[in-house]
Amino acid sequence: MQQGKSANTGLDQSSNATASTRRLIRTTVLQHESFKTETRTD
Repeated sequence: MQQGKSANTGLDQSSNATASTRRLIRTTVLQHESFKTETRTD
């Protein structure tokens, strides 16, 4: 039981890390896109 719980915790941590990484990339891309749009408008 304990081994199964620790294995599940490891999976949760890795999936959370992946989700936060994707969120960070998405935010960076959106900021870059808005910057290009502002530059193009000027």
